[in-house]
Amino acid sequence: MAAPLLMEEMGLSPAQLGFCLSGFTIGYALLNFPGGFIAQRYSSRKVISIILVLWSVMTIVTGLAWGFASLIIIRILFGMCEGPMCPGITKVVNSWVLPSERATATATWAVAMPLGAIVGNILSGYIIVNFGWQAVFYIYGGGGVLLAVAVWRVLRDTPGEHPSISKEELTLIESQNDAATVQTSGSTLRQLLSDPAIYILFCVYFAFIINVWAGQTWLPTYFVKARGSSILSSGFLSSLPWVVAALGIYILGWASDNLFGRWRSPWIVVSLFVMVPSTIYAVVAPSIATCLIGFSITMFFSFGIGPVCFAYVMDTYKPEDVAKVSGMMLSAGSASGIVAPSLIGIVLKETGEFYYAYYAFAAIAFLGGILSFMLVKRELMVRTQKNTCTLDG
Repeated sequence: MAAPLLMEEMGLSPAQLGFCLSGFTIGYALLNFPGGFIAQRYSSRKVISIILVLWSVMTIVTGLAWGFASLIIIRILFGMCEGPMCPGITKVVNSWVLPSERATATATWAVAMPLGAIVGNILSGYIIVNFGWQAVFYIYGGGGVLLAVAVWRVLRDTPGEHPSISKEELTLIESQNDAATVQTSGSTLRQLLSDPAIYILFCVYFAFIINVWAGQTWLPTYFVKARGSSILSSGFLSSLPWVVAALGIYILGWASDNLFGRWRSPWIVVSLFVMVPSTIYAVVAPSIATCLIGFSITMFFSFGIGPVCFAYVMDTYKPEDVAKVSGMMLSAGSASGIVAPSLIGIVLKETGEFYYAYYAFAAIAFLGGILSFMLVKRELMVRTQKNTCTLDG
């Protein structure tokens, strides 16, 4: 939301702004990969609380940036502070939630991201117009510190540690969830990297999350530059696809838990192929209204399939490897977060148009859809093995 003003005040070119927006993801990527191992080894309560404090501090510091060099350094450090967050949350879900509810539970925390964008875009526009772009970082950073305190008071690593859990609930969770009693350290990094499915998962996650990063970093500026909107109206317009994204998270998360035998991978396949035409249509649509329809469909599936991917990891990997694999998968999302904003900035600088970048995103979604059939094959193999073990037992 502050990007158009930053470009003007700091004299940033579209390419420089793209690199600054990618800076966050560079730092995020650096800690995503090891973040899974950090989250698996240490207390989720401590990891998540510390991360919240650190990234809140970096949010505040962003408001102190004075030029391209300072902004990109701050953004990289900012991203590093957030890196281990999602693996830590995934570990909590894997420990606390029944297998039949994992995608829905993941959707419950993941839906906070589009809801944050909805509220954040609108509120940021108001704060920026009335108090300046720096104020938005100070206000959100302060709120993050308060959230860290709340998380520390409420969160526990395992159900057995929580003072408010009932005996009945604890018994139910421990009877169905192997993660509650995991004691082993799990697979080593070398063992995980020798698994071809890891690379397929990496590519597939990259393919759909690239559209999330494109929307998160450039969509408000797109409405200003390509559709002639004001800062305030761009906040409202860019929030609408996030409303649909929030619905997608819950709808697809619930569907993968409750429909068609709790399969995960087919939902991933379908979502990627649907994103191809919707992404193209969003930028060639003749009006803002039809443009919003295209972006909304893309955001519905690109964000909505996230909880399904995390549930896929929980269902197809050993409990002690879930946080690690989640971190490795998230590093693919980080890589797409580096590519998406930078690509848009470079294309905008060279051509003056957004079209070609989004055509590339659509092509990547198509290739991801092809590769995702390999996830179906792996899920079928794992389900067959589990059924065989059940019959033998």
